Amino acid sequence: MSDKPHDTAQADERISAAGIRQRMSEKDAEAARVAMETAHKRDETLKREFDEFMQRPFTDADLHRIRKQITDAADQGLYELEVLRFPSQYLADHGRRINNAASDWPDSLQGYAKRVYDAYRDIGKEEGFRFVARVLNFPGGKVGEIGLSLSWKE
Repeated sequence: MSDKPHDTAQADERISAAGIRQRMSEKDAEAARVAMETAHKRDETLKREFDEFMQRPFTDADLHRIRKQITDAADQGLYELEVLRFPSQYLADHGRRINNAASDWPDSLQGYAKRVYDAYRDIGKEEGFRFVARVLNFPGGKVGEIGLSLSWKE
């Protein structure tokens, strides 16, 4: 503070309630714009990930990777291997059949999950493996992620 007497005529130091409200409104508008931009980017990322999941093929490399993971898991004394984890929104029924342990749950699989299951049905089932699907979490009380696993336990 200066020792000068108070000068009400200095315009550069004046503020008004309307000016403060305007400033707050501008800050709120900027925050809303940033939030919308962030949400839009998140939505684009989720759509891209969904599209990639739906189009992804099951390859020989996938089969070799899973076989290696199975032997590594068995070497550690495990009897089950999670081979895939994905959002329940990727299923035709958003995970309802898996959550309810319906016998037709494989019919809800789509995209890469269906191709993984088809590979199991064509290769793994005849070798004595079981294919297990389960809901892994319930964020906000809703079905969240789905886990698909191979089991070799009797």
